[in-house]
Amino acid sequence: MSDNSNIQSSQESESPANETSGSGKRKVLTQAIPTNRLTLAKQVEIIRAYGAAFDVSKGPVGIEEVVKFVGMAAATVSQTNAFLQDVGLLRKDGRRFIPASEVMAMNRLYEVNKEKALGKLAPLFEKTWFGSLVIPKLKFRPMSEEDLVHQLFEAATAEAQHLQQIRMLIDYLVLVGLVERDGANLKLKNGTTEDAPPVAPSAVSSLATVTEPAAVATGTEPPAAVLLLNAEGTRRVTVKAPATITPAELARIRSWLEFQLIVKEEATPPN
Repeated sequence: MSDNSNIQSSQESESPANETSGSGKRKVLTQAIPTNRLTLAKQVEIIRAYGAAFDVSKGPVGIEEVVKFVGMAAATVSQTNAFLQDVGLLRKDGRRFIPASEVMAMNRLYEVNKEKALGKLAPLFEKTWFGSLVIPKLKFRPMSEEDLVHQLFEAATAEAQHLQQIRMLIDYLVLVGLVERDGANLKLKNGTTEDAPPVAPSAVSSLATVTEPAAVATGTEPPAAVLLLNAEGTRRVTVKAPATITPAELARIRSWLEFQLIVKEEATPPN
């Protein structure tokens, strides 16, 4: 059987429309999920290989070119394509593929700093169907990983045989640095100070004092902010952060407090 026929048959076997339940009834997944025939590490190799092959060819990449980098069969490589396209890592161009600029950046940085390289993919994963479900929930509070797996399971109309692939969606979010595991829970991973939103100039008038991030590192006065409660500044409240707060967290808090809290008291009508 030729490579092309291998590729076609593998794509058909991975198509959600061809998934069936245990009773033989056709099961249609409503969302793209990764293949369960390759480990996460092998899928990362394929993603990198698309970037490497594009660097060589300077144009759209065929599966046969990717095979030369990963040493896998063409049919094996093709099993990842539907999911990689759904995430936005690849764009199809006829029978070939163009890797996203984020993939190119990841591949070039990978041997220098693996963690930062994988972080280049984070913006694409944050916009995926599963990132859009998980990230907003974790912005509100940490959640049980099992609870989120079940929610993703339902959102994809998955069945028991898809559970490993649903769990891999969480693995991808952890891999690119969007979330992290904290025991049985998931929480947002702290960004770096460079990633934190800048403090607008208007915040200066609303925050009477905010200690600098350096104070956290030296273990001195914990970071604090004073919010004004009236326009005259005669009423105010001091908000102190925990001493364990990181510089990145402090930067985000400072951006969130860019307002004046003004309490207007109505005059008490005479009896």
